Amino acid sequence: MARGGQQILRGVDLAVAPGTWTALVGRNGAGKSTLLRVLKGIERPDAGGVYLGSGPLEGPDPRIGLVLDSPEDQGVAPVVEDDIAFGLELQGLPPAEIGRRVGEVLGRLDIAGLRKRPAHTLSGGQAQKVALAAVLVLGARFLLLDESLAHLSPPERDRVLLDLEGLRSGGLGLVLATHRADEVLWADRVVWLEQGRVRFLGAPEELFALPECPWAGYGERCRRAGVPPGGAAFRAWAVMGQGL
Repeated sequence: MARGGQQILRGVDLAVAPGTWTALVGRNGAGKSTLLRVLKGIERPDAGGVYLGSGPLEGPDPRIGLVLDSPEDQGVAPVVEDDIAFGLELQGLPPAEIGRRVGEVLGRLDIAGLRKRPAHTLSGGQAQKVALAAVLVLGARFLLLDESLAHLSPPERDRVLLDLEGLRSGGLGLVLATHRADEVLWADRVVWLEQGRVRFLGAPEELFALPECPWAGYGERCRRAGVPPGGAAFRAWAVMGQGL
């Protein structure tokens, strides 16, 4: 895929299954954000295509949610419930159905108490949860996160990671672009992009074992600290509150 005469993505072949967590890593400019926009249907590849189930993706689809790094870039209304309801209102749903679905997603993310709050009064973690709610309320089956936890405090980031794990265990497919090794540990697998190509695809512990990996040795340090090396084992360890 090219943009402005420059090749951004080259021969990327990737499948994301429901109920899985994929970490997307690479230097700035490696193509992570472009890949997420292609997976969402905002941009179209020059060759090949994106398929959702058995059918081709023809454009942005509400079954694929995209959450940006700054939640204020996605907000459209001054009050939380109106912000979450906006996409449903564009679909022309009846007010009663909109209210039901907004209430359901607020409960799912444990933020029902924010329903009437002005958006500008939210903390970073609360705002990110509202951004998640705004895509989940549309029926997203897959969630793409473009460094969406980068600006959160450590406690807020941990809470959102646990919320994401709850969504994954409920069957949602997750793709999280990140620069943090500790966030990679939550994933089942890692895709390492370099100059638009997939340099590595495998489990977190396999990535950490590579000498050329930016976090080489991280997996071994985790083992010495008593942290499972990644994927399901790490999630079980983290959900039990070990070190969060």
